[in-house]
Amino acid sequence: MTRFGRGRTVAIVIFFVVTGCTINFAEANPLSEKEELTKHVQTIFNGETIYRWEQPVRFQLIGLSGPTVLGLFSGAVAKVATATGIDIREESDPKKINSWLIFVDDIKAAAKVPDVVPIMRPIGESDAEYIARVNSWDDNLVLIFNRGIKHGRMHFSTALVNATLLDPGSLERLFLTVLYRSLANLDAGSDHISNSLMNSGWTPHSMPSFQDLKIINAIYSDEFPYQPDTTGGAVDDLVNLLTR
Repeated sequence: MTRFGRGRTVAIVIFFVVTGCTINFAEANPLSEKEELTKHVQTIFNGETIYRWEQPVRFQLIGLSGPTVLGLFSGAVAKVATATGIDIREESDPKKINSWLIFVDDIKAAAKVPDVVPIMRPIGESDAEYIARVNSWDDNLVLIFNRGIKHGRMHFSTALVNATLLDPGSLERLFLTVLYRSLANLDAGSDHISNSLMNSGWTPHSMPSFQDLKIINAIYSDEFPYQPDTTGGAVDDLVNLLTR
């Protein structure tokens, strides 16, 4: 699970770059583009196993309402689905929902609500361990993620957002952040590539960048050695596929 608080370097991912911005890797950094991409991938997956969905992603937005907000969320879902080609959409049927974006006034309190605990507690963590970890969270958390990994695949994804600390102007960016990060277990922010949703800052962005799409497309490619029923995928295999 990863998280961030306002005014601090984020350990989770939040992302963005001004639309249309480009970067000259040779001038900006002595590392080659291949080396930059390698470091970027190793960082965002934190050296861990890569997991993806083997079923459609079905999202529910909770805690916000109104035509403007709901329109922004629907638009963000459509953008991510169109850009990635992944079957991700909004869902109202509780039996089909496997991803939640929940806006609350107090993240720590909300994480202890009985209906929320099952979708915020990592699979395999005891009740006591979970409550102790929640109590240790920073009171100024804006966003915290949990992903359920089961049988080598993404099983569910949940994001809790402290609505009282969120800048209203960042709402669409937040929607895009959560939706993009829900597509795999993207665990950490990275500044190795400037034009990426995985940057650790809140720079405006309206779409996944070329690099972001390249990474997600590779993860979901038939060429990526992936074992959905056992071990998932390896970071080194993803790097090899991206840089060959």
